[in-house]
Amino acid sequence: MQYIKAIHIIFVVTWFAGLFYLPRLFVYIREADEKKQSNDLRAQLILMAHRLLYIITWPSAVLTFIFGNWMLIKTGYYKILLSSSGSWMGIKYLLVIALYAYQISLDVILRRLKSNALTMNSFKLRLYNEVPTVLLIAIVMLVVVKSNISAIYGVFGLLILVAVLLSASYLYRQARNQ
Repeated sequence: MQYIKAIHIIFVVTWFAGLFYLPRLFVYIREADEKKQSNDLRAQLILMAHRLLYIITWPSAVLTFIFGNWMLIKTGYYKILLSSSGSWMGIKYLLVIALYAYQISLDVILRRLKSNALTMNSFKLRLYNEVPTVLLIAIVMLVVVKSNISAIYGVFGLLILVAVLLSASYLYRQARNQ
């Protein structure tokens, strides 16, 4: 069982590496477009993003799903998933589903970037880059704390985190434009 858990954690880490870095590559691609930089740079960044998404991020996401569910079944947590004591696990599953939806959206963004059809500017992509950070914090807190009472504090903490991240992004944008 410990091996399954270890492998699950390894693939969660590699999955998040892709979720964190891929939108950053999108920012660089968009900035190259906005600055009218060479097509060679854009092509190289697109190639890097493509490889990251399809060689690292998607396989890691699939293996995270497989080993996570294997662990869920092996430990018997699936039995409490819909009970009040296991509602933290249900919420965690919803957040993980949100991560998969986010990853699908990254796939769509990459396809639009490849065809020069993306309308998001680099600043919006920077903001979009923060989504997995918020979800990661929420998931880790749920898994470690496993308490429904802490949910109110967790939601409040996440709202503060989102406000801080948005503020930092806007401050960075202002400083960069000066």
